[in-house]
Amino acid sequence: MRMRVVLSVIAVVMGVGQYGFAQGAWKEFRAPAGGFSVEMPGTPKEDKQVLDTAVGKVDLFTFLLEVKDVVYLVSYNDYPSDTLKNSPSSKVLDDWRDGFAKGVKGKVRSEKYITLKSNPGREVIVDAPNDLVFKVRAYLVKQRLYQTLVAAPKNLESSPDATKFLDSFKLLTVETDSWKEFRSPAGRFSVRLPGAPKEDKQAIDTAAGKIDMFLFTYEVSNDVAYLIIYSDYPEDLIVNADKTKMLDGARDGAVKNVKGTLRSEKNISLSGWLGREIVIDTPDDPASTIKSRMYLVKNRLYQVMAVMPKGKETSKDVDKFLDSFKLTP
Repeated sequence: MRMRVVLSVIAVVMGVGQYGFAQGAWKEFRAPAGGFSVEMPGTPKEDKQVLDTAVGKVDLFTFLLEVKDVVYLVSYNDYPSDTLKNSPSSKVLDDWRDGFAKGVKGKVRSEKYITLKSNPGREVIVDAPNDLVFKVRAYLVKQRLYQTLVAAPKNLESSPDATKFLDSFKLLTVETDSWKEFRSPAGRFSVRLPGAPKEDKQAIDTAAGKIDMFLFTYEVSNDVAYLIIYSDYPEDLIVNADKTKMLDGARDGAVKNVKGTLRSEKNISLSGWLGREIVIDTPDDPASTIKSRMYLVKNRLYQVMAVMPKGKETSKDVDKFLDSFKLTP
């Protein structure tokens, strides 16, 4: 889905000379209706436009301030909730990036994946004609797209003020309060997630023969994902098996599969069933971390894991997800 709304934002930015703001002291600006706050060196001009897009009419709200040769802009728009159901956040943000660069007839110099309260985002720097540079951060919060933008002559986009503005953007509400319980009757478990996971089934070859593996995946962003995996081993294999050694094998297999390094592990339990928590660092570029909890329940092995950038494994959302996993009748 092409984010045509951004083209109107660009039109506003390119015509900022008409507003003629003077420089003032930095202060927090709050937009309760927009659900955000941000720091700016003055009071922005607020505007609303009704735009025709591929998904129908969309209200675009802009908050714009010009200080000398630098433009600060926050914008947001809400898309009909059903239009994003089948569009991964990564695809929506890819389209936004491409539409933005095309709108200013520029070229993407750099790009990185970011998050804001676990909501997926993207930061891009775009070089445009006449030595104009855009540094933009976009966040997809449910069906709302936020954009925070600094437009300036070449090299000014890396100034302390540009960073101060972009870093100051905050959501006024905690979006993760909308997490809901997901229940799998066949899997006999429940867990809390920001949305409905994708379900899959694979047949894998093991030393005990073919085993069905059931996967439930929720992708927060390109570098953050929550997974629940379970598989049933033949009961006769489990009866006399050493449960501790089975968890050791599951641990070693997980580390080997991602070519990672086991950073830590500890014994845990769930409703009296034996379990193990492990943290694995992977050699990916950028480096990522997997925090996983495994439980052996009769002949069923559950794996509940969060994948995230290295250093984020202690985040509240990761623990919220892992702690919410429960067995159901």
